[in-house]
Amino acid sequence: MKIGRLLFAVVIMLSTFSVEAQDLIVKQDGETIKAYRTDVGNTAVYYRLEDNEESPLLTISKSEVLIIKMQNGEKIVMDEAESMVEKTDLESSAYIPKYPSEPVADPEMIAKAEIGSLIEFYDGTKGVVFYLDGNGHGLAVYLYSPKNLILWQDVYTWRDCVDIEAVPNERRTEIQMGLGIKYCDAAIKQLGLEELPAIKWCRSIGPDWYLPSLGELYQLVVVANLSKATRGPISKALINADGNRIANSIFYFSSSEDDNTNVFSISPAGGVVISKKYDRHSCRAIRMF
Repeated sequence: MKIGRLLFAVVIMLSTFSVEAQDLIVKQDGETIKAYRTDVGNTAVYYRLEDNEESPLLTISKSEVLIIKMQNGEKIVMDEAESMVEKTDLESSAYIPKYPSEPVADPEMIAKAEIGSLIEFYDGTKGVVFYLDGNGHGLAVYLYSPKNLILWQDVYTWRDCVDIEAVPNERRTEIQMGLGIKYCDAAIKQLGLEELPAIKWCRSIGPDWYLPSLGELYQLVVVANLSKATRGPISKALINADGNRIANSIFYFSSSEDDNTNVFSISPAGGVVISKKYDRHSCRAIRMF
């Protein structure tokens, strides 16, 4: 009822702004943002406060947004957008990643990127490149890992674990760029961010950082780092950037499930293992560019 009344109020409010040639972003708490060049990304909404390319590109997490009214009259309701993503991407055998609609870092830096190079993103975060798709896009791993071991799901007994809907329980190690975003979003939608410590830690870095799927994690630990843990090329690049290397003695969670109780992780030697959701492992956050 509360959401229904809020949505009704939003519709009335949107009509008030219909004469202005601006986009209108309405947040879950009712606050509004008058914006230009608004775009809905994987986990965030991108916008500018002035109608020119020189103005700063700002972001807001999609979870904070209720509805967007574009200046052309189109209305985007976040719940409907998320539902569409689940049906078209998660249930499809031919997953197609949704790349960032605008550059997330200096285009020249991205154009020169190679495996092991450092990317500094516009939001001030940094990562080491570990995958390039050959079409100007790729994946970077955040420089740091959690200081302490962390849970996948915050539960006290196995009876509290649940199978996340729309997340296939598959052992897939091939790279599907950005798939972890969909898995994280599905888990958050079902359980809430507070119940998912590993995913929450990744998202705390910024709205575009996420817990990698098994395939993405495999690409990082096994393919790019050559299963060499602290001695691998990605570990060396992380250390050169004053980051934390891929450790010898801890396991890393992926966002891919095996069943309601278990998820897939990567061992220090690069092997795929099954971990309990209430085990304590580490994690690495990644993002697309």
